[in-house]
Amino acid sequence: MPLGKTYKDQSCPIARSLELIGERWTLLIVRDALGGLSRFDRDGPRGGYRLTRKGLDLVPVILAVLQWGRTHGPDGDTAGRHAASIVHTRCEHEVHTRPHCTQCGDPVTLADLRITSDDGPAPRP
Repeated sequence: MPLGKTYKDQSCPIARSLELIGERWTLLIVRDALGGLSRFDRDGPRGGYRLTRKGLDLVPVILAVLQWGRTHGPDGDTAGRHAASIVHTRCEHEVHTRPHCTQCGDPVTLADLRITSDDGPAPRP
C-alpha cells in the first residue's frame, strides 16, 4: 500500500514537516542548491532555483541526514565517489550537528529527552 502524502490526523511537527518537504528528492535538491547548483530536472539542468528561507532552514536537517547516512549507510556506499562533506569556510573543517538544549547549551542524549505534543507529554519508550 503506498504511503499517503498527508498526515492530517496527526498533530505532530515531524508529520507536518514531511508534508512540506514532499518527495524524497527535495532534500537532494536543497543539498545541491547549498553547494551552488541552481538548475535541476531529471535529465540535467533547466530553470533557475534559489533557496528560500524555508530551504535555508533545512541546513541542520541536511547535516543530520549526511551524518546519519555516513554512520548507517551500506558499506562501500561511497566507493568510487566523493563522499559529501559540509565544511566551515573559515577553518575548512567539517561541520556536524549535535543536539543541545536551547536554554542551557548542554549537549543531550536520548536519555535526556522527552517528546511532548500539544496533547501533553508522550509516554517514554
